[in-house]
Order: sequence, then C-alpha cells, then structure tokens
Amino acid sequence: MNNLDNKGFYEIEKSLGYIFADKELLRKALTHLSYYEGVTEKIDNSGERLEYLGDAVLGFLVKEFLFLSFKDRDEGALTLISSYLLSDKNLARWCKDISLNRFIFLGKGEEMQHGREKVSILAHTFEALIGAMYLDGGLYVTKRFVISRFLKRENLSDFLI
Repeated sequence: MNNLDNKGFYEIEKSLGYIFADKELLRKALTHLSYYEGVTEKIDNSGERLEYLGDAVLGFLVKEFLFLSFKDRDEGALTLISSYLLSDKNLARWCKDISLNRFIFLGKGEEMQHGREKVSILAHTFEALIGAMYLDGGLYVTKRFVISRFLKRENLSDFLI
C-alpha cells in the first residue's frame, strides 16, 4: 500500500489547485494497476474504476463546453474538436501540464519501462483524477477545474475554419 504523507498530498494538491476532502480517492486515482503486480487477489485500490467514471464526466464537460461555446458549429465540427480534446495524446499532455506524471504510483516493471511517459498511462491517470475530483467535490468543482485549467487555454482556432 502506498503511503503518501501530508507533504506529498500537499504537493499534488498544490499542482492541481484543489484540496481533496477524501485523500483516498486521490491516492487511488494516482495508482496504476501495475503497482500491485504479483498480488493475486482482486484489488480495488487502483484508478481503473475512477478512470471509467472520469472518462464519462470529462466527455460530458468537454462536449457541453463546445456546445455552449461554438453555437455556430454543427455536430460534425463539434465532434472533430471533442475527438481531439479527448484523445489520449491530448489528455496525456494535460496530465503533464499539471505535473501529475510525477506522482503516479507504478509497479517496478512499468517504472523501468518509462511508464510515466506512456501516453495511455498518462491519459488514464488524468481520467481517473477527473473521476476522483467529481466524487470528492462534485460536478461544479470538476467543471471549473477542467474549463479554467484546460479548455479556456486551448487554441481551437485550427478547428474553426
């Protein structure tokens, strides 16, 4: 079991700009399944379930933002933009933008294979974080985080020809 101390939580939360009431949710979001390699019983301490939820919440928030922001665009244009924003490559970039990759708990093998740089691990960790934030603080807090930290800073002009 990983032992994040108060300093570790403080550093992570400072980079997020959000303080978790339930630190266990944050710990789970940052824990890749490989961290438990060699453990035979099923463990619900990784971020996989949070990733599932975070994927849905993030998809909703991005699509709502685009729908409300680009009233003159049709479904096809909005789908193109949301596909880009919700791509693993882009989510991995957002993960790195907040230095989340520094805090991921990986198994030894994944660590040796540079897991902190793998697009899929970074994207899934970001989704797990969104799921954890949603459960901890609700939709409004999560929406504010996603829009202010990422969506309002994106240059979407290439899509708006």
